[in-house]
Amino acid sequence: PWHSQCNEVQFLHATGWQLAMPSNAEDAVGLLRTALRGNDPVIFFEHRSLLDGAGARRPYPGDEFMLPFGVARCLRAGTELTVVSWGAMVERCELAATESGIDVELLDLRTLSPWDREAVLASVARTRRCLVVHEDNLTAGFGAEIAAVLAERATFLLAEKMGKQKAGKLVEEALAKGGSFIEALGQLEKELSDEMALLGYSPKFVDRLLAELKRR
Repeated sequence: PWHSQCNEVQFLHATGWQLAMPSNAEDAVGLLRTALRGNDPVIFFEHRSLLDGAGARRPYPGDEFMLPFGVARCLRAGTELTVVSWGAMVERCELAATESGIDVELLDLRTLSPWDREAVLASVARTRRCLVVHEDNLTAGFGAEIAAVLAERATFLLAEKMGKQKAGKLVEEALAKGGSFIEALGQLEKELSDEMALLGYSPKFVDRLLAELKRR
């Protein structure tokens, strides 16, 4: 956030350090007080936009106001797209979400070490889409860490959700035509295998997905 840089990711490689990057003055108060009263070393990023931006104009939350590290804030709930951001980009994301006409769920991470993986994964499980917005370099920015976690932990979850929706539709159609549940499962296996192959998933992944759907 200074000298045309936003290099928070450099400090995330320092073992044992926590890193906070608030998007507004109120969160800055709560996170800074938590950092000062805690025993862990903390890198605290104050974006220059907090000096005179809209996020800088917040009522003082009180002398005992504290925010825990590693807990994201959901600024707006939505069902069509998860947007994950932090720092100055949060305010811009909120404005864009309002103007987009899309039912966006917006998460402000507040801290990057630790960061709230579970909140992001839970949101993506609901919306099935995720956009990470940050100021860092395109290469090796912290957004890549979030994308890697989603690729590792959410890919199967999203594919399973898609499979369940397709399974429900095929079973309903099969029974309406006088067919059987077994026939619907056979059709599901064929269609999912074809679709997953087109998306680049391995046969092993498809087999695991089908086994989980049949089990349920």
